Amino acid sequence: MSLTGNALVAFHDFYGECTSLEAEIRALNTGLRKTRGPWTVQYHLEEIQRWLSKLEVSFSHIWREGNIVADWLASNGYKEKHFKLLKARELTGEVRGLLRLDNWGLPNFRV
Repeated sequence: MSLTGNALVAFHDFYGECTSLEAEIRALNTGLRKTRGPWTVQYHLEEIQRWLSKLEVSFSHIWREGNIVADWLASNGYKEKHFKLLKARELTGEVRGLLRLDNWGLPNFRV
């Protein structure tokens, strides 16, 4: 996401059977590696730290209900079982709509 909340690039991938925490950590690692050119969580954290030391970034926590685009990407990665890079112009209408909802601060509640 850009500073204005616009999508610059997105992806989804499949990480097999693992916890949601491990999947999110691995996705962060994958995103950092793929956009810049059977492991343990510790390895991924160390890899992330190496990438972050080269970048000027900041992170903040957001509850799952407030980030429906990340939820959509995670679900599609699990369904499709492969890596797929989506540039901003390639995002589907569905994802663009979800981004708008995120930018407007509207939560997504699962039923």
